[in-house]
Amino acid sequence: MKSFYSALASNIIVIVGFVFLLSGCATTQPTVIYKTIAVLPPDSLLQDCDIVAPPPVATYVAAEPKEREKMLIDHSSKQIKNIGTCNSIKKKEREWKQQQKDLYKSAVKEG
Repeated sequence: MKSFYSALASNIIVIVGFVFLLSGCATTQPTVIYKTIAVLPPDSLLQDCDIVAPPPVATYVAAEPKEREKMLIDHSSKQIKNIGTCNSIKKKEREWKQQQKDLYKSAVKEG
């Protein structure tokens, strides 16, 4: 009888050992969740450019009529060119920002 109980105890110890070993394999790995984050420039950087003031009044008043006209024409042509260039760049930046928002929204819907 002693050998029966001894064999049974050995078998139980072996079975319990295997159970502990197998339960170590059954643990789950942590779930990795990827999150899309939209990084966009602030709206303050996407606003149109300001218009610069014309020549100082004192300089303008002291100038001859032809000089005044030339000062205004030079100022106006430079400003129109600057504003046109600036606004076209800002328009492209706003379009890019909208594209990034759209991509972000579609990524969030899919994810």
